Amino acid sequence: SSGSPRVLKNEKAESKDLKDGLAASARKESVIGSVQRIGSNDIPSKSTMGGINNNRQIRLRRRSAFPSTDASLTSSPSKKRKRGERRLLPDAVSESRGINVGDERIRVIITGVQVTLRHKKMIDSIGATLVESIDDATSATHVIAGDGKTPLRRTPKLMICLCHTSNILHMDWLTQSSKVCKPLGCDDYLLLDDKCAETTYNFSMQKTLKNIDAIRKSGRSLFFGWSIYICKGVAGNKAPPLHELHLIVRAAGGNLLSSIFASATK
Repeated sequence: SSGSPRVLKNEKAESKDLKDGLAASARKESVIGSVQRIGSNDIPSKSTMGGINNNRQIRLRRRSAFPSTDASLTSSPSKKRKRGERRLLPDAVSESRGINVGDERIRVIITGVQVTLRHKKMIDSIGATLVESIDDATSATHVIAGDGKTPLRRTPKLMICLCHTSNILHMDWLTQSSKVCKPLGCDDYLLLDDKCAETTYNFSMQKTLKNIDAIRKSGRSLFFGWSIYICKGVAGNKAPPLHELHLIVRAAGGNLLSSIFASATK
């Protein structure tokens, strides 16, 4: 016989709850089984790892071969220097390498004294450059012309350098500078007390340096406005070779004449 509507409704609700409970239990068992299957296979084999690593390396190589064009991922390019423009060093580096005011590297020339490996190492220790060729003598900023053992000599290098710098020094300047690994001031090491050389050449180094300083400050040079012709037989005969004589005249601002009949303006 048919029951009342309230009884049928209760039975349907109980049947639905039973079905939902069975479905939830089934899902739980399915999840547990999946977890167990994953747990038994979560450690990859060596062959699998090798394949992963190989694939990763291939991807990395491809990325390096085709770098990203994203500006945020790449460093900004350095500013190109104009042709002939010098690269300036940072202040800390400049100071440690013996750079003078205006970023001019100290250039040392040694004349009248035999240059040794020890001298070269001392020059390097203060961050300076050794000028060895007479053709570059005009670029020297410091001239070592005596060591206390041999008298000062009036060499072509010294004559050229006198036209461009007053730092005519005793070897002690280089020795003491190398001890502190930086160039010292020059005032205490000027070669002013070589009485033997001053007597031989009849001059005063102190007056020479003072006069040349005054000429340089005037904006002129020692041979300014002079045209000079070197006669045959002069060069090499108790005088420097012709090439060195030319360097001395040019360093002093003179005009060299190739012929005694040449115009003084050429």
